[in-house]
Amino acid sequence: MTSMARPTVVAFVDDLMDRSKLQRIGGITFTRNPDACADATVVIVDLSRHAARIPDIVAVAPGARIVAFGSHVDTDALDAAARDGATIVLPRSRFFADPWRVVLDDGRTLDFTPLAGTLDNDLAQRDFTVNAIASPLPGGDPIDPHGGLRDLAGGT
Repeated sequence: MTSMARPTVVAFVDDLMDRSKLQRIGGITFTRNPDACADATVVIVDLSRHAARIPDIVAVAPGARIVAFGSHVDTDALDAAARDGATIVLPRSRFFADPWRVVLDDGRTLDFTPLAGTLDNDLAQRDFTVNAIASPLPGGDPIDPHGGLRDLAGGT
């Protein structure tokens, strides 16, 4: 299996509740400086505080996928984020409740899925063992409690 560069995720999120939810994912760098996005694969932007920074983020990291979220009633901010270059724009309620996916240039996908309970419980609910492999963003070995890597290597 070929080793690929680990995705880099940067977030413009100041709200402590929102930030704590993202910190559970791990491997996310929080910033207020668009220059910190230069090598980012994915940039998460809270529109309530950082909407005006999207053009700067696009300029510094033109290849990054920008995922923006904001109030569902602030349609002007959601529309402006899309016009300014955000790849995915979601209402805050959907961003934190529904799974969302970012497709990278090399074809890999990053799925951000809220957990209902523990990671082990979530992986146990998957339909195939290869769908029950988690890769921690900060690095390290894949989490594979059901033998998905073995099945993948064996062509199962």
